[in-house]
Amino acid sequence: MSYVKDSDGRWHTIFDQTKGSSCGPTCMRMVVKMMQNRDLGEEQARQLVERKNGVAVLSTLTSENGGVGQMGSHNWGNHGHHASGGGGVGVGAEPLAAALKGTGIKDAHVPQIYARQALLKTSLKNPGIAAVGWGGQWNGKRAQGAHWIVVAGQLSNGNILVFDPIYGIGEIDLSPAIPKYRPANHEATLYNKNVVLTAK
Repeated sequence: MSYVKDSDGRWHTIFDQTKGSSCGPTCMRMVVKMMQNRDLGEEQARQLVERKNGVAVLSTLTSENGGVGQMGSHNWGNHGHHASGGGGVGVGAEPLAAALKGTGIKDAHVPQIYARQALLKTSLKNPGIAAVGWGGQWNGKRAQGAHWIVVAGQLSNGNILVFDPIYGIGEIDLSPAIPKYRPANHEATLYNKNVVLTAK
């Protein structure tokens, strides 16, 4: 957990993921903390998402080296995030929305709209969870995969505020035709129709 300041001077709490593919549950944990001021803990968040995801159905965004654990549960530690050349998303948007509903966030849903439109519907009061996809090279290796981040409304500079369970605080630039996210100077593209919103 870290305390970080955004470009508008506001301080925020960000949780770091502890397993290679638990970015989705960690984002869910952050959203619950922001909206309900309670900390689920990463393990409980993983369990909630796992129950909603099912033991055998993984998102199409799942890394090629991911899988299901020996006991029929998701193997959260077996996926690499993009820095290791693997993908980071082991769960889809719908199970994340369902898990959020299970915590009492009744308006959690996945709208069938473009990412830019969805991002503009987020705020610190009603944050969202967005999927981003990596491409290109990372430390000399081919880096493909996906990652979940929390999106929390527009900053005064017009960018979207991001809480990233790997990279901490960041911003999504809305000025290009396709919004871009660039943590650690590595470009990611947002997936359309893969943003979980917490308000209608």
